[in-house]
Amino acid sequence: PFIQRILDFPIMQLKADGKAPTFSSDLQNISFSFSVMYRVPASQVVKLFQQYRGEPYSTLIEPRVQETLKQVTATARAEDLVKNRERVKDEALVKLRQAVGDVLQIVDLSLTNIDLSDQLEQAIEQKVVREQEALAKSFELEKERKQGEITVVRAEAEAKSVSIKGEAIKHSPEV
Repeated sequence: PFIQRILDFPIMQLKADGKAPTFSSDLQNISFSFSVMYRVPASQVVKLFQQYRGEPYSTLIEPRVQETLKQVTATARAEDLVKNRERVKDEALVKLRQAVGDVLQIVDLSLTNIDLSDQLEQAIEQKVVREQEALAKSFELEKERKQGEITVVRAEAEAKSVSIKGEAIKHSPEV
């Protein structure tokens, strides 16, 4: 017989979660948790079943997500990856769509969590604290400069006032 069995294959949007261990350009361990939303085009169902045993996520999507995240994270420092999470997601999504091609429709890639080592998290926190302290010191310095300028202006005004009073007394001794 031509048909041996009928398989139910979903063509609606599906969501799958995964993890991708990567390294940043400064060789820090970073682990991404992600969610991929994808859709199987009806025209690709037979091809997917024949070439990927009917399981597109584990055989097609997940390895490519991990590879694209490794490619993207290898070009940036760990701190920059955390700060520019949206850029990382956008770059990885573009690369993922290119890697998968038209076999599947990748709807979205969401980076749900970025795990850093405890030491790296502490180092980043300390750097942020130092930057905030430096900004506070700069503010204090600017405040003191302004206060100094105010003092100079007041002193000049007082000197001018004394000079004017002195001239007035000099020209009108009867006062």
